[in-house]
Amino acid sequence: MNSVENELAKLQKRFQEAAKVIDDLAKIKQELDQLSIKYQDQLFKNSINLDQIQQQIKSLSNDYQEYKKYWNENFNVLIKKDQDILTKISETGNQTESEIEHNKTQLENLEKRLEETNVFLATFKNNVQLNQNLAIGSCLIGFIALILSIYSILFLPRNYSNTLHSPQESSPIIASPSPEKSSIPVNYFREAVNKATRAATLAQSAKSKEEWNLVVNEWESAIDMMKSTPSSDPNYEIAQKKVIEYQKNLNYAQQQTQE
Repeated sequence: MNSVENELAKLQKRFQEAAKVIDDLAKIKQELDQLSIKYQDQLFKNSINLDQIQQQIKSLSNDYQEYKKYWNENFNVLIKKDQDILTKISETGNQTESEIEHNKTQLENLEKRLEETNVFLATFKNNVQLNQNLAIGSCLIGFIALILSIYSILFLPRNYSNTLHSPQESSPIIASPSPEKSSIPVNYFREAVNKATRAATLAQSAKSKEEWNLVVNEWESAIDMMKSTPSSDPNYEIAQKKVIEYQKNLNYAQQQTQE
């Protein structure tokens, strides 16, 4: 009789343990269902955000195509106007001060437009890259969060953290070589403008690091030529402004060689 009671007690104990396990499994299932609903909502929101970002990228791409078309149609015209103005300045050294100041104003306006174009291209490239990274990151974060949450509930009932490190970037300093002086008189201002024109032309099609290095060399030569413009030259004041402007273009080209 005692043996039967012992067996019944054991069976009752096992039944209670089984019932507890079933309750635990039911709780886990309920938590998993809640997590599933939560992350399905999150993935749906991420999908909506991704669609919006894709539309923004498409819009930016269309704007870029229109701007590229405009640039291709007007770049040669702008360069020709720039060269015509410089030619007129060099051939009319005896003009009145008012006429010279007028020509200088036109030249500065054209150079300002070229600088704004370079700034726009750099900003557009950064915006497109940022939007692409946001779109990819949004999807990956939602998916990884779902996997890690389920894994932590089932197997890792403890907290953990990840540490991220951001690499530091350094900007190399590149010294510009000094131009070699020749015994034959040289129009440094005109030579500098020719170098700058060639640098701008090369920049339009530059893609590889080697091509951007050629652009850097042309801008460095243009800067050296401008710095060599003598103070007696009627274009001396313009040359000083050009040095600052060309240096900005050189900095941008050097950044492209490091990407």
